[in-house]
Amino acid sequence: MRYTEQAYEKTEAELAQRRQRSAAELEEKEKFVYSKAPEIYTLRQSLKVSCIKLVKLVASHDKDALRKAEELKEENLDIQKRIKTMVYDLTGDENYLEAKYVCERCHDTGYVEGIRCECASKLLKSYTINELNKQSSIALHDFSDFRSDYYDNEALSRQMVKYKNNFVSFCEHFPKVSQSYLFIGSTGLGKTFLSSCIAKTVIDKGFFVVFSSAPDLLRRIENEYFRREDGNTLDTALNADLLIIDDLASEFKNSFNDSAVYNIINGRLNLKKPTIISTNLDENQMNKRYDERITSRLLNEYTTFLFLGKDIRQVKNVVRARKK
Repeated sequence: MRYTEQAYEKTEAELAQRRQRSAAELEEKEKFVYSKAPEIYTLRQSLKVSCIKLVKLVASHDKDALRKAEELKEENLDIQKRIKTMVYDLTGDENYLEAKYVCERCHDTGYVEGIRCECASKLLKSYTINELNKQSSIALHDFSDFRSDYYDNEALSRQMVKYKNNFVSFCEHFPKVSQSYLFIGSTGLGKTFLSSCIAKTVIDKGFFVVFSSAPDLLRRIENEYFRREDGNTLDTALNADLLIIDDLASEFKNSFNDSAVYNIINGRLNLKKPTIISTNLDENQMNKRYDERITSRLLNEYTTFLFLGKDIRQVKNVVRARKK
């Protein structure tokens, strides 16, 4: 996955802040320990001197260098044991004077033996996706906000509760499932709302979610392709843990957008990454709008959920009017 320049800058800044916090915390611990047990400071200083002697001895041509080096090593180990015992007696933690890092593998440098650490890759991915999602105008919601009584008959209400429960289960088992969903139905039936609930729940679990309307997503991909904007939205969309595309078919129809839609759908299927797509088109309209490569994958590889009923926005307006 390729990352934005801003993501690199933010990652470096975050890693630097982590190292600064670690150093500051260690300094406070040292002040506390030295104030309570000055001998520990003296021992640590002698340990530093001993280490310097060891380095010089190794570089020297002294015939007894090996024997003396072993004696210094034994002396250093003895000092270290004494320090740990004293620190434990004082704090209950023999490693109290060791720096604590968010990532113990790379010590918050972002690299392990010259290779980018997993923690740095996670930060880069997070910042890149956050930048993309910030440009989305779609608000996130909780499943607790779901109201089945907004649907206009009991059977439909029960059906929507089943849908909601299915999506809750999807989130609970994420990312063990790689299933993709296609939401089909007219405007105002809860497709975007339930998509946003899924997005928020998966994000709260710590996964990387791209949630965008089809026009916004494809506009950014086109602008980046023709170098009108910086970034690599297509790569980000392909590699996100979960991709949610709202209102497919509301984008401008042209060969570029159709190609991008196909690449996203086919690419994520090949990667076995879950995708959720909503559209106001029915199956016949989709077959007319897109070529078979797209519709075949959407209608056969995705699990379809049909959204029926009256526009919930109109129902809400009626409810508000009655309350007045």
